[in-house]
Amino acid sequence: MAPSASSSAPSVSELLGYIENPKIFQVNKLPPRSYYIPEDSRLLNGAWDFLYHESLLSAFEAVDSEFQSVYGRGIGGGAADNGGIIVPKSKNNWSEIAVPGHWQLQGFGNPQYTNIMYPIPMNPPYVPSENPTGVYRTKFSVKGTNNVQKHRLRFDGVDSGYFVFLNGHFVGYAQGSRNPAEFDVSHLTLDQGDNDLVVVVVQWCDGSYIEDQDQWWISGIFRDVNVISYDNRGHIEDFRFETVSVTDNDSGDVPRYHSKRAKVSVSTSVLATTDSSLQVDVYADGKSIASQVSKISRSVEKDGSPAIKAVNFSLDVLDPQLWSAESPYLYEVQLVLRSSDSSSVLQKIDTHLGIRTIEIKGGQFLVNNNPILLRGVNRHDDNSVKGRAVSEEDVKHDLRLMKRHNINTIRCSHYPSHPSLVHWADVWGFYIIDEADLECHGFAFTDALRDINYNHVKEDRQLPRTDPSFSRKHEDFTSDNPLWREAYLDRVKQLANRDKNHPSVIMWSLGNEAFFGENHVAMCEWLHENFSQPVHYEQDNGNNEAHYVDVYSRMYSPHWYVDEEPKREGKPFMLCEYGHAMGNGPGALKDYQDLFYKHPRLLGGCIWEWANHGLRKPVPGKEDEFYYAYGGDFEEPVHDGTFVMDGLCDSEHEPTPGLYQYKHIIQPVAFTFAETSSKDISIFVKNLNDHIDLSDNVYIQVVAELIPNGPPEAKSYAKQIIFEKKLEIGGRIPPGQSAEYQISIDTQTNSQFQNSEVIITATAHNTKATPWAEAGYEIAHGQHKLVGSGTAKDWNSEPKPSAFSVTETLASYQITSEVAKIIVSKATGKFNISVNGKQQIKEGPTLGFWRAPTDNDLGDWAWRWRDYHVNHLHESVDSVSVEQEEQGKLVKVNIHTWISPAVVNWGIDTKLTYTFSHNSDGSALEIDTTADLTPKGPYAETVPRIGLDFVLDDALSTVRWAGLDVESYPDTNMGKIGVHEADSESLFYSYEVPQENGNRSQVRWVQLLANSNSVSNQLSSLSLSSPATSVSAVALSSTPGDLINFSVQPWTPLQLEKAGHPYQLDPALRRNNFRVDFAVHGIGSASCGPGVLDQHKLNLSKATHRVRLIIS
Repeated sequence: MAPSASSSAPSVSELLGYIENPKIFQVNKLPPRSYYIPEDSRLLNGAWDFLYHESLLSAFEAVDSEFQSVYGRGIGGGAADNGGIIVPKSKNNWSEIAVPGHWQLQGFGNPQYTNIMYPIPMNPPYVPSENPTGVYRTKFSVKGTNNVQKHRLRFDGVDSGYFVFLNGHFVGYAQGSRNPAEFDVSHLTLDQGDNDLVVVVVQWCDGSYIEDQDQWWISGIFRDVNVISYDNRGHIEDFRFETVSVTDNDSGDVPRYHSKRAKVSVSTSVLATTDSSLQVDVYADGKSIASQVSKISRSVEKDGSPAIKAVNFSLDVLDPQLWSAESPYLYEVQLVLRSSDSSSVLQKIDTHLGIRTIEIKGGQFLVNNNPILLRGVNRHDDNSVKGRAVSEEDVKHDLRLMKRHNINTIRCSHYPSHPSLVHWADVWGFYIIDEADLECHGFAFTDALRDINYNHVKEDRQLPRTDPSFSRKHEDFTSDNPLWREAYLDRVKQLANRDKNHPSVIMWSLGNEAFFGENHVAMCEWLHENFSQPVHYEQDNGNNEAHYVDVYSRMYSPHWYVDEEPKREGKPFMLCEYGHAMGNGPGALKDYQDLFYKHPRLLGGCIWEWANHGLRKPVPGKEDEFYYAYGGDFEEPVHDGTFVMDGLCDSEHEPTPGLYQYKHIIQPVAFTFAETSSKDISIFVKNLNDHIDLSDNVYIQVVAELIPNGPPEAKSYAKQIIFEKKLEIGGRIPPGQSAEYQISIDTQTNSQFQNSEVIITATAHNTKATPWAEAGYEIAHGQHKLVGSGTAKDWNSEPKPSAFSVTETLASYQITSEVAKIIVSKATGKFNISVNGKQQIKEGPTLGFWRAPTDNDLGDWAWRWRDYHVNHLHESVDSVSVEQEEQGKLVKVNIHTWISPAVVNWGIDTKLTYTFSHNSDGSALEIDTTADLTPKGPYAETVPRIGLDFVLDDALSTVRWAGLDVESYPDTNMGKIGVHEADSESLFYSYEVPQENGNRSQVRWVQLLANSNSVSNQLSSLSLSSPATSVSAVALSSTPGDLINFSVQPWTPLQLEKAGHPYQLDPALRRNNFRVDFAVHGIGSASCGPGVLDQHKLNLSKATHRVRLIIS
C-alpha cells in the first residue's frame, strides 16, 4: 500500500528555522525508552549514497529537486501522484559513504579539534549560514505480514541536527548528537518493495553550543540505524527494573533459613490493541526464581487510538546475589507479551537484572552498604580511523584493557557512550558515571570582553541574529537562560531513560564544564524525582560545597587540597578528572592514591583520560605510512593543538607507560614485609577490594632474586633466583583485612649474599581465566630488599698493577696503557677513548642538564627552564690537569669548567674528576667520575636532569641493568627492581608527540653490550665466561642511597623537541645516545593540573655526584 503523508508537512523555511531555535530540538520524535533492539530489527548500517553541500539551503534544494523528479512534489509535502511507486533515478553526483561514520573522515571536509574554543562565531543560537551538510540516502524493505505493521526508525547517534524523510515525506527532526531518536514511520512505510530513506545532517545547529566537548568536531550518522518492527496487536513500549530494598528476612511469610530478601520492581508500559497478558520471569543460573503474570485489557485514548498501559510487578528475590563491580552477578530476565489466549507471542525481551543498592551515609558512597573507592578513567568513544563511530568490539577492547589494569570505574565523558558500553560494564563489572551530552565551555572566552552593557540574555525570547547577546557571565548564554531549559532537560531525560536498567550506572552526571545555572537545577530535580541514583556535576561547587547534586566533585585539585578538604564534614568528595595523562606521565598518582586511602570521605577519582584521540593521516609523500594527527594538522584556523593527545593509551588504544603505572597504583592487593629473624620473613597480604574476599580466586607467587653488585663480565646472563614459592590464600581475606604468610631465606650462611642485594618480589595472580585475562595473569606486586644484604653500589674491584703513561702536548694529554688510550683536550675537556683498539664511546662524557620537555613539563617548569636558557648551556674550560698516583696505576684528570647560558647571567662552577684504572684482570678500563657542582648567580631553581651524555658505538645495542624495569621517574616509579635485559630499540618509547621518554630509575648498574645479528643467537653461542665488549655505569655513593638513572635514545633531546610527530625525526640522524643521570626532575601533571611535588623536584644546588664507568 502507498504511504500517507502528514496533513501539515513543514515548509522549507520552517525546516531551516529548526537548527537555530533552542526550543525546537525534536519534531515527531517518540519519547525516550530503555535501550533494547528486538532481534528481528533491520540494521541499516553499510554503504549509503551521499551528497556533500556547503549549506543546508543548497542541500534542501538538491533534495527538493530529487523529490520533485521522483514523487512529483518537493520537501514541503503534498500527496504523491504516482501511487507510491518509486521511479528509478540516476545515481549521478551521488558518492558512497559508510554508515556509521563521519563524513570528514571519508573525504568530505576536514576534522577540527578544539578543547574549549568554539570553532564558529559565538552567537547562540545562530550558526554560520555556510553550514556543511550531508545528504544520506538508502533503501530498505520490511516484512509484509498481517500482524507486523508498526515500524520505527531508530538513530543511535547523529552529529549534529538532522532531518528524516521517508518515501518523500518529512518524518521528523532531532538534535542531541550522542542521544538516540526514534520515529514512528508505520504510516509512511511501504510493506512491499523498497522504502527510500533520506537523512539530511547539518554540521552546526543551536545544539552545537552545548556540545562543546574536548574532542574532534566531526559530523554524520556515526552510530547504528535500525528499522524496528512490532506486532500490530501489541508490544512492550518500555520497561524498568529497580532494586527497592535488600533487607534481612524478618518476615513470617518466608522461611527463616533465607537470611536476605530483595524487593525488585518491574515497571512496564504496554501498547496493546487487543487483550493480552505479560509475564515476567527471573532466572538465576538458568533456574526460575520468580515469576508473575498480568492480564492486560485493551484500552484506547479519546481519539480511539490504542493507549499505553502501565503494567507493574513487585518481585521477591530470596538470598539475592548482589551486583558490584567486583562481583557482577546478573539475573536473567524474560518479559513475554502474549495474546489473550496465549496462542501467540507478540513480543519477547531477554535481558538481565543486577540487584544492588546505593546509599550516601556519613559522607561516604555505599554500594550494597559497603563504601567504595573509584579507581577510574574518563573515556571518550574514539577510534583513530572511525572517530566516534566505534563498534561494540572497540568498546570491548577498551574494557578488557581496563580490567587488565585494575580499573573499576568509567566516567562517560562527556556524553552517553556507545550503547554496548553499559551492557558490558554490567557483565564484566564496572561502575559507570553516566553523563549527559552537555558542555558549553567555549563561553569561558567571554571573559575577554570589556565590561559593557549587554542585552538581556535571560529573557525567554530569541534575539535577532544581528543584535546578539553579550555577557561576561558564562552561564547567561545557555545554562541560566530559560530559553534553553527544555533542551537541557531533554539531554538528561534521553540519558537516564536509555540506560536506566543497568546496575553499573551508579551516578548520573549533568554534563561537563557548562558552568552552573537554573537549567542544571531543573535537570537535577528531575533526576531526583524519577531515579534513585545519586547525581554528579562538578560545577555545582560554590563555597567548596555541592548544593544540589549528591557528590562534591572537583577537577585537577592539588594534593594539599585533596588532603585538607575531606577533614570537613560533607558529601562524598571525588576527583572527576585528575592525573592529566598527556604524553609522559602523569606523575604523583601514588601520592593521590595514598590520600584516597587515608580519608574515608574521599570517593577516589577518574584519570583524564583513557586514550589519545589522534586521527590517522598519511605521512606527506608516503601514502603507505601514517601518523596520528592532532589539532592544526588539518589546517584548522582555530584549534587546541596537541591537547587531544592526553590518554593512558595511545591512539590505537594500546597501553602507554602511564597505564602500567596506574595499574599498580590502584592494584587490589597490597604487600608489606617484616623480617622476623635472620632468615624468616613475614609477608602481609592486604585485600584492597571493597566487596569481595581474597580466597581461591587469587594466589601469591614469591621470588627472591640476587642482584649482582656490578655488571657481569660475560655476555650471557641468567637471573639468579635463590627462592621461589607459590602461596595459596588458604581461606579468605575479607576486604580491608590482611593475612600473614611466612617464608625463610638464609642469607647468613652463603657468602654470595654479603655484597649483593636480595630483592623479594611478591605478586598476586588470577587463579582462573576471565574474559579479559588468562589464568595466572598478574594483578599486583610488591617488593622488599632484605636487610643485611649488600648493595650494588658498594662494589669495588681491585685495580690491576698495570701502569698508565701520560704524555702532555700543547693542546692535550695522552694517557695510555696496555688496553687503553685516552686523549684529553685542554681546550674543551672532552675525551677520545679507545679500549682494546675499539672506540666504544664516540662522544662524551659531557655534563647534560636538558631533556626534551614532556607535555607536563610544558605546563609547568619548561617555560622557566627556557627563560633561564637551561636548554642552551655552554661549557667554558678554566683548567685541565692530570695526576698519577700509586706508581701510575691510577690517573686522575681534573677539569674545572664554568657552565652557563647565553643571554642571562648565571652559571655552574663545575669540578670534574675522572680517575682511570683497570679492572682486576686488566681487560677493562674503569673511570670513577666525580662531579662537584656549585651554582652561582640568579640561577634556575630546578633543572630537568643532571648527568652525563655519551654517544656510543651502534653495535652496543643490548642493554642489561639492575633497577626498575619500566620507564620511571621520581614520581612514576611503580616498576619492579631486578636484573633486566632488552634491545636498546625497545627502551625508546615513541610518544605520538615526541618528548622525553625511556628513563629507567633506581638503577644500581647498567651495561650496554655489543650485539651480533640477534641477541638470542649470540647468547646461545657464548659461555658464561666469555668476555664482553661493553660500556657500563655503576652507581657510587656520594650520599646514602644514591642510585642512577639511564636512558638509551636514537635522537637527542633537541631533535625530539623540534619534532611535532615521530615521522619528523630524521632517520639519518639516529645515533646511540646513552645518558647516565645522577638525578632527574619528576613528571607531575601540569599539562592540566598540579606541577611536580616538592619531593620530586630536582632543585639545583651545591652537590657532589659520582658514578663508575667501565669500558671493555
